[in-house]
Amino acid sequence: MFKKTKLLFAIFTSMIILLVGCGGPEIPYKKGEVYNYKDGDAFVNITEDNEWKVKGGRGMKSEAIYKVEPMDEFNAGPYSVIKMSLKEVISKKDPWLIRQDYEYYILSPMEEGFGTVYISSSYQDDKDLKKFRKQFESADDKEAFMKQEIEKEKKKYRLNKFRKTS
Repeated sequence: MFKKTKLLFAIFTSMIILLVGCGGPEIPYKKGEVYNYKDGDAFVNITEDNEWKVKGGRGMKSEAIYKVEPMDEFNAGPYSVIKMSLKEVISKKDPWLIRQDYEYYILSPMEEGFGTVYISSSYQDDKDLKKFRKQFESADDKEAFMKQEIEKEKKKYRLNKFRKTS
């Protein structure tokens, strides 16, 4: 009887650990937070879990709302991939000039906020997302692969930093 109880407890514990580990990507921002993008080039207000309001550009005259969706298939530890699209232009211009339907970014938590690295766009001839997907799927350690991609772009000064202001 005691052995069966131990076995059931072990199975139950294993199931809980497995289910907790299968959650979606952990996003490093929350609704209501405001971030400074590129040291004052723009301000990002997280209006919803999947929506950013951005004000920036020359004289802070450009303003738009972007839809931001985590892509569950590219979740690796603290790193994930998001796809971003223009939802609405509030002023005359789109501050980030998203030209296609979607742009894809690696999302990385940082000490003072988070960072993004551009991967690709949804443009039909853009093969970078396919290449990234192939490398990600073939990587033995997916978290190490994502970290390596972030570090590589950081050296080229292509890491976009979002510093929390509120």
